Amino acid sequence: MNDAVIEEFVSVDERLAALSHLQWVHLEVTHQLQGALSLEAPYSLGALYRSVFGLGLHEQSEDAFQLFAGDQDDVLRPWWLWPPEIGADTWLPAGVLLQCRLTLQVQALPHLDACLEAMSAFGEHGLGRQRVSAVLTDVRVISPSGPVDLGATAPERWTADAVWVAAQQEAASGHVATLAVQAHTPLRLKEGGQILRSAPSLETLVQRCLGRAQLLLPEGSGALLTRDAKATLLAACQGQPARGVALGSVRVPRYSARQKRAMEIDGLVGTWSYAGADVSRVLPWLRLAEHLQVGGKTTLGFGAMRVHCSP
Repeated sequence: MNDAVIEEFVSVDERLAALSHLQWVHLEVTHQLQGALSLEAPYSLGALYRSVFGLGLHEQSEDAFQLFAGDQDDVLRPWWLWPPEIGADTWLPAGVLLQCRLTLQVQALPHLDACLEAMSAFGEHGLGRQRVSAVLTDVRVISPSGPVDLGATAPERWTADAVWVAAQQEAASGHVATLAVQAHTPLRLKEGGQILRSAPSLETLVQRCLGRAQLLLPEGSGALLTRDAKATLLAACQGQPARGVALGSVRVPRYSARQKRAMEIDGLVGTWSYAGADVSRVLPWLRLAEHLQVGGKTTLGFGAMRVHCSP
């Protein structure tokens, strides 16, 4: 099934016009540990970053804190975090450099200075129960043209339409017959209202990628697909189960200041793949998910994934 079928419902120009309103900036933030850090559980560094980042924001700006970490559970946060890639390690020696990717949607950019000050506060507040100081050493912009130093001018933005077009060109190359997915941090998806505890089918993953992009679009941007077009796309994904699954279930502990209690949040980490004649046509949506992350708890670092293509 080719794109012409989809375009009967939503033209490529209309889709790209809607996607052009979804814009963000990736910041690469580097800290250096001043002492050895012991984590409470594997994959819990993202939740730890979120707690210290929120504390730093609270000290800098009440407006920024409410937007990024306030109590409004029904508000979709205009930021997400790709924590340092340490895998399942729970002990890090002194001197280690930790690089995270902090992503800000354009509506959050007015609070950029407060975000940088909050990241700098890691040196004062420390990480973990031991409160190990993590000194901010560098902040760079991961721009479409490559990593650059954060300068006095506004950082270069990514736009969803450019990512989508580049991925569509990649898909048209004829070298995309298998999609291998790697969840670097816990992937938290729901199906039928229940947390998914196995690798998602291609239909489920694409549906969540579409939903994530649509939710992040500013109001009035338009739909990415009509209901009929979405049904057609998802129907093409049916019968594409996950293959080569090597997944593990993890529980990330986190203390909720709002609920005043400790919580454990489930997710899946590992790898799986999809293969078939139609996998190339969904590549643009998965490429977007690499930037936007997917599933729940993205401000805790969940949903960080990469997709590798092979012929």
